[in-house]
Amino acid sequence: MSRKNHKKSDKFLLSESPHLKDELSNVPKKDLKKILVGNYIVGLNFDFESLLSGFVMLTHITAEEKQKIETIRLALETYSRDRSSLIPLLQKSQKELGYLPVEALDLVAGHLNIPTGEVVGVASFYNQFRFNPPGKHQVKVCMGTACHVRGADIILENFERKLDITEGQTTEDREFSLERVACVGCCALAPVALVNEKVHAYMTPSKIEGLFTQIDIAKKKAKADQQNDAE
Repeated sequence: MSRKNHKKSDKFLLSESPHLKDELSNVPKKDLKKILVGNYIVGLNFDFESLLSGFVMLTHITAEEKQKIETIRLALETYSRDRSSLIPLLQKSQKELGYLPVEALDLVAGHLNIPTGEVVGVASFYNQFRFNPPGKHQVKVCMGTACHVRGADIILENFERKLDITEGQTTEDREFSLERVACVGCCALAPVALVNEKVHAYMTPSKIEGLFTQIDIAKKKAKADQQNDAE
């Protein structure tokens, strides 16, 4: 699958997370792959003891998310500090936030007294956990067998090009997130994409533009309705 050519930087950017910062400081710079988009580090691949793998978005959390982080901090005290609590703690954090920002990962690591990298390594193993915030509009491209043989890869690449992100990522304004998913059970309609869980059948590159046009129209209508209600 083609990847967007992101701007690269020699700048050594680290999270504000103290645990993760300490760990990354010990990683040789040549072993770090940093893909920068604005103020975001959207791709990090490490090869160190805990094997921090996959894609982790180190992004600026919102004010609302900061409040939820504090809620999680208080909730952690009700959980055991045994390592067996790791998965339940990750599930609790994602339930509150919708994803696992590094601040939440660091909280979990601190509660269990284990490296943040180890927490990320475990979380990245399970498909249920995500490291980037879900977009307001969640786009999912089916990669089941029927969709795959009918050009799902091409559909995914066109979504990536349109949104200027790669699958597994979220646009900077958090309007859209893009995922590849397993079979959604609509094989007769392949290739299929879901936008906010609504199924769009027989997808083609030309239909993708139409989807975004529909979303723009709906957004403008909602804004106009709000203005009319205010008057």
